[in-house]
Amino acid sequence: MDVQNSTDKKEFYAVCENGEKATLKYNKWNDTNTLELVATFVPPSQRGKNIGELLLKEALRYADQYRLKIEPTCPYVKSWFAKHPGESKRLAQERPAPTTPDRQQSEKLP
Repeated sequence: MDVQNSTDKKEFYAVCENGEKATLKYNKWNDTNTLELVATFVPPSQRGKNIGELLLKEALRYADQYRLKIEPTCPYVKSWFAKHPGESKRLAQERPAPTTPDRQQSEKLP
């Protein structure tokens, strides 16, 4: 399954074999070089096929490429990191402050 990054929609996505779309939504925070992984959605008929993990692994590749730390606010992503403690080096050390007008999101990701 091919995972794509839609920078306009701020999501990694894959089209499942039945044509439905699975997504991992994100925010990129310029002030902390952090990729916040916000929400994962896999259609009910496609769950249990490791599609969420495929989306997450693409997000991790992207974060590595741009030297970003991960801020997991999505329950699935938090759970994945809890099951893979060896990957904790990818996590942001301190949580950024809540979204405020001062906090700068990237307008367009590469």
